[in-house]
Amino acid sequence: MNFNETNVFNKFLSSYNAELLSKVSRLDELIGRDHWLSVGNYKESILRSLISNILPRKYEVSTGFILASNRKGEILKSRQIDIIIWDSANYAPIFRDG
Repeated sequence: MNFNETNVFNKFLSSYNAELLSKVSRLDELIGRDHWLSVGNYKESILRSLISNILPRKYEVSTGFILASNRKGEILKSRQIDIIIWDSANYAPIFRDG
């Protein structure tokens, strides 16, 4: 990439940063510290949406839990994960609601 291309790309990425900061501050101004859980959920949702718009369509961005089995065949369960990026072209969710 030459200098001009790098500059355009940096401006492009900076616009995403400005968008995220604007959306986050909008809710912070309305709710403030009164309900951190809702503000946190909203911030996670904004970030999931941004990542989803950037990634190739074969990947999905979601929230939830991951299940796996170990060598003994026992099911291992994760805690709740705020942002999961997974290959939805090759893997299907076990459970999806909404």
